Amino acid sequence: MTSIGAADGESPTFVASSPPFPGAQAYCAAESRTDPDAPLLLSFGGKSDSWSLCTNTTDNANGRVDLVFSPVTNHPHYAFSSCNAVTIQMIQG
Repeated sequence: MTSIGAADGESPTFVASSPPFPGAQAYCAAESRTDPDAPLLLSFGGKSDSWSLCTNTTDNANGRVDLVFSPVTNHPHYAFSSCNAVTIQMIQG
């Protein structure tokens, strides 16, 4: 799976392709600014504090909660007021 990137107000998108393409190079692991011993955080474009969980309001989403990068107002698939900021910890299994 390769990411085609994240954009403000959108969910990250991943695609499978053959042959694979390089995908977005802007994802990285970032250290926590408040706890140096915490797990690494998922970052995109140098931002690890721009992720939110937003309730999808489209007819067939049935209230599904989507991960959104830097939510925007007046988006057709969610209400900005439904978004809750999250940080995504990267944990090795």
